[in-house]
Amino acid sequence: MKVPNSCQSLLLLLAPIAASAAPYSVEVLADNPVAFYRLSETSGATVALDSSPNGNHATFVGTAFPTLGVTGLTEEADTAAEFSGSSTSKSRILTPPLFNPALTSFTIEALFKTDATSQQAVVQQDGGKGRTLFFISSSNNDIRSFLGGATRSSGTSAVVEKVHHGALVYDDSTNKWTWYIDGVATASGTVNPESSNGGFFIGIHKNLNGNYFDGTIDEVAFYTHAVPASRIAEHVAAMETSPLLNSFTGAPVSIASGDSATLSWDIAPEVTALSISQDIGDVLPFTTNGIGNLRVSPVVTTAYTLSATTPSGTATESVTIYVDEPAARPQRNRDGQRNGHR
Repeated sequence: MKVPNSCQSLLLLLAPIAASAAPYSVEVLADNPVAFYRLSETSGATVALDSSPNGNHATFVGTAFPTLGVTGLTEEADTAAEFSGSSTSKSRILTPPLFNPALTSFTIEALFKTDATSQQAVVQQDGGKGRTLFFISSSNNDIRSFLGGATRSSGTSAVVEKVHHGALVYDDSTNKWTWYIDGVATASGTVNPESSNGGFFIGIHKNLNGNYFDGTIDEVAFYTHAVPASRIAEHVAAMETSPLLNSFTGAPVSIASGDSATLSWDIAPEVTALSISQDIGDVLPFTTNGIGNLRVSPVVTTAYTLSATTPSGTATESVTIYVDEPAARPQRNRDGQRNGHR
């Protein structure tokens, strides 16, 4: 390990942690989404970060924003967004334009848990010909799309208070659409999608006058290709796996010049490479049973990024140690990516 002058000592803690496989975010990023909204922002955030490398960040909108920081819908230790179903708050997320459904294959994928039996939009494209591409119908809570201007039923009802995985896949080489609910292909057909270049609303109809989602939405991903059935099944299986990085923290997060802070981490046992930025380098030899920590003395406010790698992919998480200034409101920056860095 290359140790900079700012590192004064290395302390080790011993504790067992449970084994885990590739987490959900790693599997999603391995399939190269054009945008991936994990919705793990903290309360007060105005931007829904795109966790893909493409920078297609979205915005939280409404008289009241969706409630952030609620329990996420996978076993990764992140959070999700809760929508109130209120016609007053009109809580929603708006993405930038990502693709025109008439010009490309695509996949729209999300995790959701509804608290109601009303008609609710998960994803709706903006624009004159933008359609409600992923919604729950008021008719038996059937999960549907209105792709091409007609109902495309999944044949599956959303169960109130149950976590569901949904993916609408369109292959432009065959004009075939397919619904996958909880990893299983449930319905398919052919369609000629209408042209629309608008962004995508999450949690509301594009006219802002109905289909208010009531419940939790998490891990919304958009792709400009048809994700294969085998990969969708792997995404669903990964919902139950733990993160590569259980935690990465700094304490204290604000120090006076000349003082030190401790970086601590908790990782999955199958991690094969572990490093910290700022020229610290490899810290895996100093990690026992998944647990380790390192004392640092930065001269100026410094962000440290921990990268954990397995054969399945890489996950990163960052913390900032503030020097001679108060700490900003903590903003988690956690991500996973297979075979490479962001």
